[in-house]
Amino acid sequence: MAMPTAKGKSKPKPQLKTKPGIATQIKSPELVVAEPPSLAPKPLKYHSYADILAAKPHTTILYQAASHAGYIVTSYIAGTFLLGFAGLTFWNNYVHIPDDIAVWVPYAFGGISFLLACCGGYVILSPAGLIKSITAVPASLCAHPPKVAAPLYVEVALKKIVPIPFMPPRILTLPPSSLHLTSHLYQARTPAEERAWNRMVEAKKRELAEYDRTHIIGRGTRKISVGLFELVRSFGRCWTRDGFIPVRVTERGKGRVLKLDGEAGWAQDGGRALEKIIKVQESKRVGF
Repeated sequence: MAMPTAKGKSKPKPQLKTKPGIATQIKSPELVVAEPPSLAPKPLKYHSYADILAAKPHTTILYQAASHAGYIVTSYIAGTFLLGFAGLTFWNNYVHIPDDIAVWVPYAFGGISFLLACCGGYVILSPAGLIKSITAVPASLCAHPPKVAAPLYVEVALKKIVPIPFMPPRILTLPPSSLHLTSHLYQARTPAEERAWNRMVEAKKRELAEYDRTHIIGRGTRKISVGLFELVRSFGRCWTRDGFIPVRVTERGKGRVLKLDGEAGWAQDGGRALEKIIKVQESKRVGF
């Protein structure tokens, strides 16, 4: 007789335990929508050269003339000589008429005296209106601004006609629109031409320095010769106004012409800065 067998107890199945707080499902990524830009970029604002100078906290020199002592002295000497000779001719040949001359002679010499006096006045007034310096002054720094409102003014200092000590030069404060250049001050050159010009100037200076070093005895005579040549050249400029640029001033309906030396002196950026402030209106009819 068979004995009943004891059934074995079944083992419990292991269960997976998950840690609390850890997600067991993978979430799908969310789509991020980019927001459109709220403001468009601001366009760049153009600033002229006059606006840049007006924003500066100081004045800016645009032009500085060279010394015109020889030119002024020559004009005074030549003008005084012509006026004196005109007066002497008029006195001897028109006021005190000799007895043994024809009737028409005093009238002829009177006309000659008048012509000499006109020439003397033209020569002696050649330094009138000669510009000494041109300065750009912001409106906030202008001590005596004109009636015309402008962000930038131009101060034009004139040379003294009569050299009186301790007397300041006359200064005209004007808006840039009241000044007009009748010719270009800046002479455009290519970089190659500028380098060639500088090399020529340096070579000329070295040549003159070497000549003075090797010829010591005649150095004084050469200096006197150069001085006399400059006086003669200045006398010629008194008649022809060669090298001067007429600057027309239009203020309060009145026209006036000043003189700017285009041959000598210093100009900011070779003259381009001055032409950016003052307009250039080429005209051959404007004279002194």
